[in-house]
Amino acid sequence: MTKIEKQAKSKVSENNIDEGSVLQENESLKKEIETMKQMLNNFLETQKKSETKAIETVVEEIKEDELPIIPPNKLIHVTSLFKGGMTLKGANNNPKRFDTFGVTLPISFEDISYIVGNHRKLAEEGCFYINDRSVIKALYLEDSYEKILNKNRIEGIMLLTETQIKQIMEILPNGQKETIEQFIVDGIVNNDMTYMNKNKISIISEACGKDIWRIAQNRMSDDL
Repeated sequence: MTKIEKQAKSKVSENNIDEGSVLQENESLKKEIETMKQMLNNFLETQKKSETKAIETVVEEIKEDELPIIPPNKLIHVTSLFKGGMTLKGANNNPKRFDTFGVTLPISFEDISYIVGNHRKLAEEGCFYINDRSVIKALYLEDSYEKILNKNRIEGIMLLTETQIKQIMEILPNGQKETIEQFIVDGIVNNDMTYMNKNKISIISEACGKDIWRIAQNRMSDDL
C-alpha cells in the first residue's frame, strides 16, 4: 500500500470516528432534551396543582366565613347556666324568664338575636347556653364558646382531674366561674361528697380569687 493510500485510509477512519461521535452526541442531546421536557412538564403540573389547591382553599375560607341563614321563627333551645333566676329581654323587650340553673326554653331565633344584643356580656360569659352551632356562628359567639362550658360540663367539673380543672379554669369567663363557685359552696354545705376534694377546690378557688371552702364554712356557721 502506497503512502498516499495509507493517508487516505487513515482519513476515512478519522471521518468514521467523527461521525460516530456526532451520532453519540446527538443521542445524548436528545436524551437531555427529553429529560428537560419531562422536568418542565412535572414542574408545570406541580404548579397547576398548587394553584388549584390555593383556589380551593380560598373558596373554602369564603364558605366558612359565610353566615348561616336562619329563619326568624326557628325555635332554638336555650339553657340557663346561672345559679338563680334570670330574665332576658327578647324582641320588643319580650321577657324570657329562667327560674334556675339548667332550665331550657325554646326561643325563636329573632328573640335570641335581641337577647344577645341586649345582654352581650351575659352571652359571652356563658350565663346562658345556645344549643345550636349555626346560631352561635350567626351571632358571632364562636370565640366565646371556645372557652365556656355547657350544663353537663359545669355539673361534672369536680369529676375531672386536677390538671383538666386547672386548664379549664384558666380560660373560663367570670360568669361561669361564679356559677361553679356557687355549685361547690352548695355541695359543701349539703355535705355532698362530690365537692369534698380540697385540692380541686383549691385550684378553683385560686382561679376565682376566692376561698371557696371558707365561704362554705361561713355559710354553715350562719345557718346554725
